[in-house]
Amino acid sequence: IDVYAAWADMVVKDAAGGPYEGKYFTAYASRKRHLHYLHSHADVLAAHGDKIVHHQAIEEVFSRAMGNYAYQMRSRDQKALRQAVDYIHAEKA
Repeated sequence: IDVYAAWADMVVKDAAGGPYEGKYFTAYASRKRHLHYLHSHADVLAAHGDKIVHHQAIEEVFSRAMGNYAYQMRSRDQKALRQAVDYIHAEKA
């Protein structure tokens, strides 16, 4: 996909292409410092490391909107991603 040409079409022609077929579904899940999560960071990596392509702390200036720690994931199975997000977000009772 030529993203520059697609962007130009959106700006100049007010037209969006697609739908595009990709190899993976993607998901973003983040955590906030003040919440008490059921699973530790190590648990998350052990359970879903095969789907996590990147994880890192978020700069404080962005953390209110994006969380304090983020996980970017991909999988060919959309349901597996939803389960990973739910696992990451699960809080202690």
